[in-house]
Amino acid sequence: MKKVILLLLTTVSFYGQILERITPTNASNVYSFGDAISHFNNDFVIGGYDGILPTGNFRYYAFEKNINGFVQNQIISCPEIGQNFGTSLDIENDFLFIGSPNNSSLIQNGGAVYIYKKTAGIWNFLTKIQPSNLSTDEQFGTSVHV
Repeated sequence: MKKVILLLLTTVSFYGQILERITPTNASNVYSFGDAISHFNNDFVIGGYDGILPTGNFRYYAFEKNINGFVQNQIISCPEIGQNFGTSLDIENDFLFIGSPNNSSLIQNGGAVYIYKKTAGIWNFLTKIQPSNLSTDEQFGTSVHV
């Protein structure tokens, strides 16, 4: 498996388009960086695995765009032991929604969506949502859009 540790985004400035490089601070240990991405204003959250599959877990890397470029300010891991994030996410204002379709905390692969709120520049876990009538392999959270 080949590591992907480079993500390039094109941003538009007054003078035209600028190609900017985004890499996590622990780039040598991140695989498939860029498998999931969402942004709102200057906040960018990008997903990648912290190890080679099947042992690697999906993590999210939070960046803020400022005059110095993209600055990483956090690595977001699943708040529940034994559960993992999926590759679906969305940001709206100061809220981050991350899907976990294989979450089995209530029922095998029933799924969940984790909600974070950004306070003082840090994404803090707020709550987890799951329908009360989940079925096995329903995979709630496969797609997230706010």
